[in-house]
Amino acid sequence: MICTALLLLILAAQIPTDGVQAPVSVVSGKVFDAETGQPLKGIGVYLLRKTYDPFGIQRIVAIQSAVTNDDGEYRLSDISSLGDFYVGASSPAYRPVYFPGAADLLTAVPLYIVSGQELGGIDLKLSRVRLVQIRGRMLDALHVRQPHLSSVRIVPRYPLYLPYEFPSYRVALDGAFEILNVPPGSYYIVGQRIDDEPNRSRTVVPIEVRDDDIDDFQLIAAEGHDIRGQVRVEGSTIRQLVTPPMRQLNVVLKPIADPASLLEAAPAVYPDGTFVLPGLPSGEYRISVTGMPPEFYIKSARFGSVDVLENGISVRGVVAGSLDVVLSNNGGRIEGSVLDPGATSAGHGYVVLVPETPRPERSDLYKAVATGVDGRFTITGLAPGRYRMVTSPNFDPYTYRDPAFMEAFKDRSYRLSIAAGELVNVELRR
Repeated sequence: MICTALLLLILAAQIPTDGVQAPVSVVSGKVFDAETGQPLKGIGVYLLRKTYDPFGIQRIVAIQSAVTNDDGEYRLSDISSLGDFYVGASSPAYRPVYFPGAADLLTAVPLYIVSGQELGGIDLKLSRVRLVQIRGRMLDALHVRQPHLSSVRIVPRYPLYLPYEFPSYRVALDGAFEILNVPPGSYYIVGQRIDDEPNRSRTVVPIEVRDDDIDDFQLIAAEGHDIRGQVRVEGSTIRQLVTPPMRQLNVVLKPIADPASLLEAAPAVYPDGTFVLPGLPSGEYRISVTGMPPEFYIKSARFGSVDVLENGISVRGVVAGSLDVVLSNNGGRIEGSVLDPGATSAGHGYVVLVPETPRPERSDLYKAVATGVDGRFTITGLAPGRYRMVTSPNFDPYTYRDPAFMEAFKDRSYRLSIAAGELVNVELRR
């Protein structure tokens, strides 16, 4: 999965605190068939960790994996991160299981891993499961015309718990489809319709899969909404949009109620500053912009006459008006240094800046930067407002989006206000 791979790369890119690499840890054990007690070969075992994505949504990602050998043994090695982890195993023929034998992560027991630790005997027992077939028909919104050039696939509602890929299936000319070999669980069925016009519509329907095959499932291909808009830079001409790096802009609409991120739309901005989001399903979305130069921030976003930067955009019924986004290159700037208790440079580490009052709808207000070997750092592109800053030798990516996590630093955080275009110099103590 792309999201899993991206977060794996981010998690692997931790910033060291000094020139000496900390000892790595190891988790090992065996996987058995719960009914026969026999060791299982070729089972995927994963080391999982809770983290956050750039939008502040909690995810479970696999940061290490292994496959059991002929004796059912696995070894998760070279674990450089510290903290709470979960161990899970999965296979198409077996129900997923999490140590010590839980069916989901709500009842799983985390393992606290410290540097250089070897945890053995982390054994798992898998129960066989009957794979289910889902048969249905994809129809248009009027239930009469069969959409053509369509495909369907099934996606776990929490796809990043245990990595497992499901293929896509073509929809027949009469709208019929069949999805094969689905383990019981909670899923979305995703229908993708491609019309003759340049418009891609996705339909997402939740489904609970139990132990019996499912027949006559109806997937209604709802008509999507075309959202048009424009990005402009405050006080600038459109000509400034077409020069690098502004051509890297993407306007992102992320569904608020979509844990699987199946309906996220991120069209590129054309050289004249315009963009189109074709076939957007009805729903509530948060807006952000990626690819901005570091000194820029989002000043405003309006859909018609409605301010949607803070409260999100509602796409329902007849959609009128355009989505107009204004960027500013007059963001605030912070320059500073991090010192250790002895008032000398603290060296490598992280500095995190968050809004003083949590603003989960504004991912652009959260910043994290690495300090240099001299402990110095720079943060640019800040929207005017009040912020909190904390420093630490290391942070897991985006964990600072969790208000509870930041609460642990409340006595060590530095508070500041920043205005448009203002330069603030700070000195932080670790």
